[in-house]
Amino acid sequence: MSISSQLLILNQTKGNIKQAINLKGVSVTDESFAAYPDKVRLIPNGGGTYESQVILFIEGRLKSLVIPENTVLRPYACAGSSFTSVTIPNSVTAIPSSTFYACGYLTDVSIGTGVTSIGEEAFSSCSSLRRLVIPDSVTTIGDDCCYFAPVSYVEIGTGINTIGKRAFNHVYNGTVVVKATVPPTIPAAPAQPFGGQAKIYVPDNNVLDYQTAWPGYADLIKPISQLPT
Repeated sequence: MSISSQLLILNQTKGNIKQAINLKGVSVTDESFAAYPDKVRLIPNGGGTYESQVILFIEGRLKSLVIPENTVLRPYACAGSSFTSVTIPNSVTAIPSSTFYACGYLTDVSIGTGVTSIGEEAFSSCSSLRRLVIPDSVTTIGDDCCYFAPVSYVEIGTGINTIGKRAFNHVYNGTVVVKATVPPTIPAAPAQPFGGQAKIYVPDNNVLDYQTAWPGYADLIKPISQLPT
């Protein structure tokens, strides 16, 4: 049975499904299912909180998730889900702790420019995640953000103030780009945020500032102008 057919059935029996899996006012729209059978848009009734259980609606077959506008994400909201890509709109302001914990198939994340904080273990144990671009709006990245996620490229925007413990500890020989002109606060070893030999690129005029603020990475810090294209 196709995804669109499954969802049509689910829409017809929405009341029973809601009761069966204890949802709170969640509805599913099928306006784009025919054109995009692998893409599902989930809309909480009345703009409420996005619930992780809606993933059960398509029995693990969700490939691409677009978080609804003005959604307030809860901790573990999408934990353990099977989608490969997620789009977070600009109207979302925070990615709380463990939101995408153990999303083993997740490879592509688009974070909206309204997000200001990324919580602890937000992308922890995402075993397929290789690249993460964090927008300028984000000021805080929590502890273990990508713990046990094999990220090889991280780009962190200009607004960052604090990066938590072991945030990107599995970026061993990968690339870290930090665009802030003022070095964000990071914990000291052994809880420092990046793995052993990560190549760290910072604004050209602030290399010395970073080497002073981050002595444990001093030999690994280079100007962004030297970033390979």
